[in-house]
Amino acid sequence: MKRLAALLLLPMMATAGELEQGKAIAAEFKGELMQTLKSAIAEGGPVNGISVCNSAAGPLADTLAQRHGVKLGRIGTRTRSPANAPQPWQEQLLAAVEQEPQPQLLTIDGHQLYAEPLFIQKPCLACHGEPKAEVKAALDLHYPNDQATGYALGDLRGVLWVELGKQKAQ
Repeated sequence: MKRLAALLLLPMMATAGELEQGKAIAAEFKGELMQTLKSAIAEGGPVNGISVCNSAAGPLADTLAQRHGVKLGRIGTRTRSPANAPQPWQEQLLAAVEQEPQPQLLTIDGHQLYAEPLFIQKPCLACHGEPKAEVKAALDLHYPNDQATGYALGDLRGVLWVELGKQKAQ
C-alpha cells in the first residue's frame, strides 16, 4: 500500500503562474479569516473567536473557491471535529507537507494542488495550546471530540490546500 501511495503523490510539473495563483488564493483566505477572527476576539475574547471560526471558515473557503474557480480547504494534524477528519488523499498531502514543510505544488490522484503549511502562531495558542477553562468549555460545546489542542508556538498545525485543477494527460 505504501508503494501505491508513493506513486499517487508526485511533485507537480507546474508553471510559476500556478504557484503564484495558489499562493495568492491561500493568502486571500488566510488574510480574510484572520481579520474576521481578530475582530471577533476583540469583541468577545477567544470564546467569541471559536464561535465565529466555527461558522465563518467554511463559508469563506466556499466563497473564495467559487470566486477563483478552484477547490479550497484546510486539514489539521489533529482534528477538531470527526467530520473534518482527513480523507485518504488529504492524509497523503499532510504527510508530504510534514516531510517538507514549505509551500509546494503536488499532484495527488491526478489533482494539481498548492499546499501551504499552517504553523501555530501566538494568537492561535488561546484555542490550540493549553486553553483556559472558559475556552475549553466553548471548544467542548462546538467540538465535543476536539483533539486540536496541546500545540506549542511554531508547531505544524495543518495544511491549507488549493486544488488548481486536474492534471492533463500527456
